[in-house]
Amino acid sequence: MSRTPDGRTLTATMLLLAFSSPVLAAPWQPIGPWYGPVNVLAYAASGTVAYAGTDAGVYRTTDDGLSWQPRSEGLPAARVTALAASLADPDLVIAGTMGSGLHRSTDGGLSWTPAAGGHSDVGDLVATATAFYAGTAGGVYRSTDGGATFTPSGLSGLDVRSITHQALSGNLFAALGIAGDARRSTDGGATWIPASTGLGGTNLYTIAAHPDSAAVFYTGGLGFGSDRDLYKTTNAGLNWQPILSPNFPTFMVVNDIAFDPTGGARLHIGLFGDGVFRTTDGGGTWSAAGAGIGDPEVQTLVARPGVSGSLLCGTLRRAVYGTANAGASWAERAVGISGLTTFAVAVHEATNRIWTGNQTGIVLSTDAGASWAYSDFEGDIGARANAVAPDPVNPAIVWAGTANAFFKGDVLLSTDGGLHWAIDYSPSGGPIFDVVVDPTDTRYVYAAFSIDVVPGGIARTTNGGASWGEVSLGPVAGLSIAIQPGLPARLLAGTDNGLRESTDRGASFHQIAPEMSGFTIWDVAFAASAPGLVWAGTATSGVYRSTDGGASFAPANAGMGNVEVHAIAVRDVPGGRALYAATANGVYRSTDDGDLWVSANEGLLVTDVRAAIWAPGADRILAGTAGAGAWRQDGTTTGVEDGAAPPAIAMHLGTPWPNPLAGSGEVAFGLTLAHPSRVAIGVYDTTGRRVRDLGTMLRPSGPTIVRWDGRDAAGRAVASGVYFLRCDAAGEATASTVTIVR
Repeated sequence: MSRTPDGRTLTATMLLLAFSSPVLAAPWQPIGPWYGPVNVLAYAASGTVAYAGTDAGVYRTTDDGLSWQPRSEGLPAARVTALAASLADPDLVIAGTMGSGLHRSTDGGLSWTPAAGGHSDVGDLVATATAFYAGTAGGVYRSTDGGATFTPSGLSGLDVRSITHQALSGNLFAALGIAGDARRSTDGGATWIPASTGLGGTNLYTIAAHPDSAAVFYTGGLGFGSDRDLYKTTNAGLNWQPILSPNFPTFMVVNDIAFDPTGGARLHIGLFGDGVFRTTDGGGTWSAAGAGIGDPEVQTLVARPGVSGSLLCGTLRRAVYGTANAGASWAERAVGISGLTTFAVAVHEATNRIWTGNQTGIVLSTDAGASWAYSDFEGDIGARANAVAPDPVNPAIVWAGTANAFFKGDVLLSTDGGLHWAIDYSPSGGPIFDVVVDPTDTRYVYAAFSIDVVPGGIARTTNGGASWGEVSLGPVAGLSIAIQPGLPARLLAGTDNGLRESTDRGASFHQIAPEMSGFTIWDVAFAASAPGLVWAGTATSGVYRSTDGGASFAPANAGMGNVEVHAIAVRDVPGGRALYAATANGVYRSTDDGDLWVSANEGLLVTDVRAAIWAPGADRILAGTAGAGAWRQDGTTTGVEDGAAPPAIAMHLGTPWPNPLAGSGEVAFGLTLAHPSRVAIGVYDTTGRRVRDLGTMLRPSGPTIVRWDGRDAAGRAVASGVYFLRCDAAGEATASTVTIVR
């Protein structure tokens, strides 16, 4: 047993009650998947700090990729495509984005400010001893004031995909978005001359300078016909020779090149679709060096400065892998990076399973988000998972809906809880946007599909997937489905042109709510305890609400405006209903049925939110974001009840970070107090035993940071597992959980 500061016995049951009933709704925290497209990796010159650029921002590691922390405060919600750290100051780093230009951080990514000048689309960055150079869609830009301002430095109006600097000679080389076009500058970018002889029509994606030979450069990309994919020059670009190997795949795309820092004859190339290859003799012979990389679609490679054989590899689906033996073996190093655009989230609390659908497939956690793995179905070419729907009775049965590069889609079925998938039905139309299981009779499953060469509609099975039929919705795209609680025969279907109703379990549909005609309706949600209340999430006009069961609708978007609404989550609570809306401007919350919405984005890394669901049986909302994976918020219904009294001490315990904590290091979490209070802080294990006393002290109002180094009272590293961080003040308590992975 443990005791609180006032002497009360603290049991595991009391701990769990405290954790399920926080004093205030917590900020959002990422739960993974720890995967996603990593577009660029960059080490600081010291080799102790590295940065990753994803579709949702920047992450930083100080333990060679064992754990990552988000570093995107001040960055726009844009795809980060280029990174460069100062050669002298590891906390000075420049980020280039696609669409929002260049940004600068002087504190290791904790905060960012826009750089003056430059171009909105940045393809590459390189740091020299005196300047930063940016390759952009509008030419080269240079900064000589630590990235504060960028000015044109040649190749104006040309698309510069990659840029490199040869430290021995000072020469710059650029690979352009014109087939087979490379340029060289010997005067710091003032002038550029062609350096393309021998490159043919190869589309160049990367160019790299040999670290200790001024005349040697490598470049690569995608060649067609007789064009090659990898080239080398030994005379500073006067001419290039293709590099061939019988071990290379027949068709390959070279995305990046990384030299071993202790020997330029040893280098690695990252191939999109074929992993990593290695040479130890300057390109004479090559061998595959990607054992252990679970995603062969390599986007970026970087070598750790000063350490032979140590590299990080960024991939399209599974974030980061690392090697310490020059590619003989690789291991995932992705904990903390949530770079996926998540279109769907589903959860089964009793089995701790969370499923997410994203732009590259379906990812499953069987331990409430502590770890993740791709299901064995990763889709057709270009497939994405738009919907995941577990059977509410049998958690082993899970349905999903996909879209692929051919503007088609499939209904998938898993009979083992999402570990394995098979195509159960392929509709005659286009992609599938929603899948719903009837909770009163799970033999009924509905899938909304879009227009292809035939009109969109609803696919329906009445026998658990043994057979399917289709109902046309007319010349519209089926986008969403909702079953009225307590009345399973009635369905509402959202389309790209208004709302359709079925009163015969999907056998037929007709148009209703004429005021919604012309609206794209991404989601429809019923109130379980008030059958007349229905909400529709629209693409251009926020939320609309019906009080007559869907016969008519009126705007209910005060506080959010005419924003695109992707999903609406409704839960009945004592005294009313709690509503969350996932929108292109973040999450909005309403406690008055949509009369007024307030922003609820605290802690979110990005605010383009694509999905929102309530976790069954828990006071928790889950959300899927564009580029930053899935997130959760606990304590979401606190204060919704009529007459709920505010706590005596308004105390807010922030999300621990990193979570999980992998290996050594420390966990940090914010504590915010409305008033100065004496606070006792402790760490407990799942039995209720206090593992570590972090102290009792008077803390001021406002935010402070509390840290735990992952050790117990004796200074020993605690074992792997779940731990509770608990704060007590004036009889109030709040807590959060952290997972330790050793």
